[in-house]
Amino acid sequence: MGMLDGLFGKKQVEAPAEGKLEKEMDNVDNTPVQESADYYVIRVDISPEGNTKPITRAMAPDKIIFTNLSALSKNPEKANEVIKVLKGMVGRNGGSIAMVSPELLLITPPKVGIRRERPPEEKKAE
Repeated sequence: MGMLDGLFGKKQVEAPAEGKLEKEMDNVDNTPVQESADYYVIRVDISPEGNTKPITRAMAPDKIIFTNLSALSKNPEKANEVIKVLKGMVGRNGGSIAMVSPELLLITPPKVGIRRERPPEEKKAE
């Protein structure tokens, strides 16, 4: 659209300030948008001690769980232990588990798959 920028003006899009998006997300209403949805996406925070009980209690056939592991960033051994425990629980329940970023873990119930593809820049050139 470079040729039309002079005619219509170039629209500047500002990136949100660091941490601003997280603050906005904390203010989002936690009530379900739909009362009769097949699945609900929920966020379950993990404590710095690595207590997995809140996550395992939230696991249900209709819940997709996002867990931020940043509280464990200073203790990688504990983070690995937590992931191992959660993998075992998810495996027994027939669900799926995947890291979607270095600190964000996704847990899905049975019959909800996670497509594990690398971003284009990580794929090997053929």
